[in-house]
Amino acid sequence: MHPIFRPFPRFLLEICIAGAGIWAITAPDAIADKRANEKNGRDLVAAAERENWTAVRLYRNRGVEPLVDKYALWLDYQRRGTKGSFGEITAFLEANPDWPRQRELQRNAEAAIDETVANDVLRAWFDANPPISGPGALAHLDALRANGATAQRAELAPHYWTTLNIDRQTGSAILRRHGSLISRSDHEARLDWLIWNQNHGAARRMLERVGPNSSALANARIALLRRTPGVDGAISRVPENLRDAPELWYERLRWRRRKGKDDSARDILYELVGIRPRPEKWATEGRILARRALADGHYTDAVRLVSEHGLTQGFEFAESEFLAGWIRLSFLAEPNAAETHFANLYDGVRYPISRARGAFWKGRAAAARGNEALARDWWQRAAAHPATFYGQEALRALGTPAPQFKFALPSDPEVRAQFLEHELVGLVQRLYSLGADASLSTFLLQLAGLADSAEERLLVAQLARETDRPREAVRAAKRANQLNNVIGAAGYPLWPLPEIKENGPLEHALVLSVIRQESGFDRRAISSAGARGMMQLMPATAQRVAKDLSLSHSRAKLITDPAYNIRLGGSYLERMLKRFEQSAPLALAAYNAGPHRVTRWIREYGDPRKDDIDMLDWIETIPFSETRNYVQRVMEAVPVYRHLLSDTQLAAIGTTPLTRGAVNP
Repeated sequence: MHPIFRPFPRFLLEICIAGAGIWAITAPDAIADKRANEKNGRDLVAAAERENWTAVRLYRNRGVEPLVDKYALWLDYQRRGTKGSFGEITAFLEANPDWPRQRELQRNAEAAIDETVANDVLRAWFDANPPISGPGALAHLDALRANGATAQRAELAPHYWTTLNIDRQTGSAILRRHGSLISRSDHEARLDWLIWNQNHGAARRMLERVGPNSSALANARIALLRRTPGVDGAISRVPENLRDAPELWYERLRWRRRKGKDDSARDILYELVGIRPRPEKWATEGRILARRALADGHYTDAVRLVSEHGLTQGFEFAESEFLAGWIRLSFLAEPNAAETHFANLYDGVRYPISRARGAFWKGRAAAARGNEALARDWWQRAAAHPATFYGQEALRALGTPAPQFKFALPSDPEVRAQFLEHELVGLVQRLYSLGADASLSTFLLQLAGLADSAEERLLVAQLARETDRPREAVRAAKRANQLNNVIGAAGYPLWPLPEIKENGPLEHALVLSVIRQESGFDRRAISSAGARGMMQLMPATAQRVAKDLSLSHSRAKLITDPAYNIRLGGSYLERMLKRFEQSAPLALAAYNAGPHRVTRWIREYGDPRKDDIDMLDWIETIPFSETRNYVQRVMEAVPVYRHLLSDTQLAAIGTTPLTRGAVNP
């Protein structure tokens, strides 16, 4: 039995029934109460959607079923401005460790501490749950002082001071009551931490608490970070013995890179190999500069900038190792050295997309030096991930005509039964039946995070699909694929498409793949940039396409009428295909970044539609990481959709409704 999923506590229902009093409830009364609870629950959910917390409390007081009542408590306790007490919120946290937004709940509990909370209670809580906020740190230190825990207080005061975001008022209180335990070096450490985290205001307030030398260094770093006038003067005021501080050089590096002074920025990276605090931040700078050097034809410089990153894992490690290997192979003709980088990448990552990428390119490097057997071995490793872009490219390299996808269906009855008993599963189903919207995604993503097997993640994906949350279904299915290459049909939603054939019919698999990447089939999606609906159209683009199609333009319909959105988005995609001679990678890059940019990239990097420019190299040369990822993620979904669309039985996988039996409210 998987311990991550705990059944809904049935005793809550028993308590609710017992709490009705000593009078027996007749059957008609019970039915009336159930109907009243149903109405109150629906009204409560509607009020919560409007963030009308007064109404939420009103309907809760009128009576709702226990699970909806707990949901109302969670809504209140996790929001800003909650009236919940420290005791109430911490009791909820301890009783409900699986519920989402645990950090927000803890932060609100710490903010609710007042003089009524006993020191022993605070000490016991914080010993088990270290503070995450200034008020929590202050309360813990106060409790330790009251209990005479001198050694523990002396250890924790500097730790909290140098690792937590603390507002001005709370910081002043900490220094008044516990400042004797915080040294000047602790103040300097906090100042350094704040600058690394770009908290300028709090950093400036710390300047008076450090010595003049540290203050001058911090002022120079802040000036460079903010690109304020007079940075040369700020640097000149830094004492000689601190001018070679790596943290100062880092800000000088960023300042030069953002000012376009790439040559001198590169020099800093070359000089500070092996002495870089926060190496992941330096790696980011190295990667940006390497891309620029590559565009300028400085291939040796580009490799050097990403080869000495000092990392062993994480996003920047993976990107740096790939970039170093790819440049050595594709631009410097150094396949042996390239293989080392690709092997490092493969060994240092866990997820299918990255492992397929490392294995495919290591195979290419082996092939480039004439070792076909080794190349095929590595392509076989990449091909073990057939739902990924480079897994599919490996299959092509091996001469396999088409990927063979095995769609997984949750089949273990014990796992399924236990999943259906989980409290949050019941809550999602109940909230959906009551008309909830905003919170459903939060709880579905929480369930996906709790799931510790691919089977459980596929069940979450199925639940998301049943509750009209296709985006969360896609996310959960992607997480399932991260374990054992499981491919869930719920992660590839189907949708009826309008006919789009201005210049010939547009392939449905391609349109569905674009929608999956753009919005996850969320018809109401609106991006931070203002793109709207299923195919994430910018209003101006939609208006222009609608006019060309002799359709009336409606901004509102972009998020209320999926067929309208897909009609316009599909037509725009079809135009990109026509413009770039039916090259899907170029058309997709244009859909994401704009056709004018793709035209410029073709001019600068070459035309991959011609034999002398490799399409994979061209895709990896795209300067925008978002667009590189977009092209690959859409392209890898197309074969999966082709497979689904060709088999109606496969397309129906996972459509059997989930049922909760006796536990279902």
